[in-house]
Amino acid sequence: YVADSNDCKDTGYIEVWANPYPVMSVDTIVEEKCEHKNGIITVSVSYAREPIRYTWTSNVSVAPMAIGLKTGSYNVKATDGNGCEVDTTVFVPSYPAVKITGETTPESCHRKDGTITTIVTSGAPHTLKYAWSGGITDTTNNLEDIPVGKYTLTATDSLCSAGLEFVVEHVDGPKADFDVVSYTVPTGSVFA
Repeated sequence: YVADSNDCKDTGYIEVWANPYPVMSVDTIVEEKCEHKNGIITVSVSYAREPIRYTWTSNVSVAPMAIGLKTGSYNVKATDGNGCEVDTTVFVPSYPAVKITGETTPESCHRKDGTITTIVTSGAPHTLKYAWSGGITDTTNNLEDIPVGKYTLTATDSLCSAGLEFVVEHVDGPKADFDVVSYTVPTGSVFA
């Protein structure tokens, strides 16, 4: 209530509105694919007074969207025009790259018996497709009975691709070393 100098009293109501505290939402998370630093995070802020300033881990952005992200955790803080702050941490997952490892065995004695044995890993192994260079029509990840040469395996899954060159070398077979001795056979000798 309010009283004046004559002790007259009156009661009234004043309504005070408080701005609600800002709320941050994560709108988009796009995984990093094939180790290409192509992840994306998009956030939005509600109940905030403009202008809104965004601060991200490692200064990856100053906007509500951060692009070109590798797998990992990112913290984003938004500060509104009233100085109110809200933040969140977002994890960018990854879709693994295709990886190829392998070994060769050499061709021996020009028999076209060289081999290439590989291990291929991927985020979607059931979708892997293989192609070999040099006109080889084999669509598996291993080769057998091949001659000396360079061979490149390209492996592709539903999102990623990788290639690796292998060299099949040659191993010579055993070498014989003969000493020729000449001698004279007497006339009339019989050999049985």
